[in-house]
Amino acid sequence: MFKRKCDPTLLELPNNVRPRQSTRAKRASLRLNNMEKCIDLIIPKRVSQSYIQRFVAQHHDWITQTLKTLPEPVHFENGVRFPFFGETLTLNIQKDNSFKTTRISKHENILTIQTRLDTSVQRLKRWIIKEARERLETLAQEKAALINETVGDVHVRDTTSRWGSCSHDRNLSFSWRLAFAPKHAIDYVVAHEVAHFVHMNHSPEFWGLCEELCVDYKRGKKWMRENGKSLMKYQFDVFSPERDPK
Repeated sequence: MFKRKCDPTLLELPNNVRPRQSTRAKRASLRLNNMEKCIDLIIPKRVSQSYIQRFVAQHHDWITQTLKTLPEPVHFENGVRFPFFGETLTLNIQKDNSFKTTRISKHENILTIQTRLDTSVQRLKRWIIKEARERLETLAQEKAALINETVGDVHVRDTTSRWGSCSHDRNLSFSWRLAFAPKHAIDYVVAHEVAHFVHMNHSPEFWGLCEELCVDYKRGKKWMRENGKSLMKYQFDVFSPERDPK
């Protein structure tokens, strides 16, 4: 008997479960999406509507418990405190129509945005990305010099699964969200990628070099393994300049 293919629009799904049809998947699966704060329901090409509905029902408890593990989002509004390359900064938003341009400046542990705009969150995001690229590149160059290597290009992206990567021509890519990690965790990720200049694998020799390049190898690796997904909680949506700092 012919089984009707699954139509995602007709599925009855719990909140925060997002259906995604895949031509490559061989079986139905559920994946936590830290970026979107949801569960992705992967639907293979040839499965029936009833099968997917039963699959979701059978995993209802897992879905509920997994969603509870998502950290509370941090919104960049006036007065918020957030980690930044080992410091804890307080965001100070000054809104005034007399400001001709938006300026962002850091003094000690205060990050000030002077703007006439109602929302400057994208300007803040660009500032953080620029700072992340410069600092990560400097750290990578310092570690590469320890093993007489040179760094190619350094890129920063908002990746969802890999915090860093290294190409054969020594180009490095990092998630700019590392800016919110502790310094020992940032140090570990950069050391990991620079170690690939010598060992493009994860052999014992690679891990030995990675440890040599790290300030605190065990603590940095452990933090990223246990807390890396928490870096996705920082949300660059609209904030309210009028809110008083806490």
